[in-house]
Amino acid sequence: MPKYIRISEAAALTGYKPDYLKSLYHFPGQNFAIKMNPLKNNSPIMYDMDAFYKWIEKMNKKKGIGR
Repeated sequence: MPKYIRISEAAALTGYKPDYLKSLYHFPGQNFAIKMNPLKNNSPIMYDMDAFYKWIEKMNKKKGIGR
């Protein structure tokens, strides 16, 4: 079972700004961010960091960055 962390912890771990991480939640095809309670608009977004790093690696390969 993946370990999910809050956006503030994810921002501290990755160095990405919280606004950028929030925008990734709405990115089509992402599989690393979920809302704690999807029925509430103000529910915190939680991130699976292992899946996040794999997704970033995959996106970098598509762009030709991570060689």
